[in-house]
Amino acid sequence: MFHDLAATRPLRHVSVDSFGVVACSGLPGSYSSSMSPYLRSVIVAVICAAISVLHTGCSQPVSTMNPGSPLLHLPDSVKQFLDGQAPIIGFYAAVALDSNQLDTVQLPAWAAARAYQAIGTLWLSKGIPERDTVFGVYSLSVWSQNDFHSIGMFCGNPETYAATLNRYQLKRDMSLPIVVYRTALLLNTIAVAREINDSLGFHDPNSFICAEPDWAGGDGDDVQANFEQASVKLTYTAGYGDCQAGCAHSRSWSFRVYDSGEVRFLGASGDRPPTKAEHR
Repeated sequence: MFHDLAATRPLRHVSVDSFGVVACSGLPGSYSSSMSPYLRSVIVAVICAAISVLHTGCSQPVSTMNPGSPLLHLPDSVKQFLDGQAPIIGFYAAVALDSNQLDTVQLPAWAAARAYQAIGTLWLSKGIPERDTVFGVYSLSVWSQNDFHSIGMFCGNPETYAATLNRYQLKRDMSLPIVVYRTALLLNTIAVAREINDSLGFHDPNSFICAEPDWAGGDGDDVQANFEQASVKLTYTAGYGDCQAGCAHSRSWSFRVYDSGEVRFLGASGDRPPTKAEHR
């Protein structure tokens, strides 16, 4: 739906300021008059996000890509939290739809915008006790084995891959058994590591010979999004019980957030809910 709309009917106003931030508003009249303000804001948010990345070629806070969205009324602390969470949650949802996303360094802006919209809408929803459970009681966030800010290097001459380090603003952070490079950007570090290994002559995309993402061990809480035709299914999971070894237990709560703004609780599954002492 979003692709067809963007391809056939351009936005009325698209402007880029001196800092490279894209601002856009308004859909063509035949679309605008027939859809709700909420749905219109969803479509504008996704299209603006895509235009922004195409123009700048770099990551930007998702909250700046939603001009006119009702989610602008989210507390600043929640916006900041979602700016860090939505690109990661959206990335995994996009990979589930198309594994070729693993080959792209920039996290897909359209997926980040859709995840942001769904999670923000759930946060604003009323009358759903389980919403308070995932946000208030447990404060659940996405857990990822892959650090989206850093890579580790086992071998290779830094001069060989210096251009890649500079391109993604990766700076030497620490030296342990491996050298770790970090960046403030949110990046698909799997693709970055593949690019560095390729420059060193290691062309197998599934073998991280010299460079690899800065993997984390264990397990933890998680937030998963599944993009559907007119909705997003969100699953929040609380892990507990020796999570450094992989979490012996977990409890999940699922919601469906429709593009119309409606939110439904789908149910809970897994082990019993953890106590606060068990969930740390």
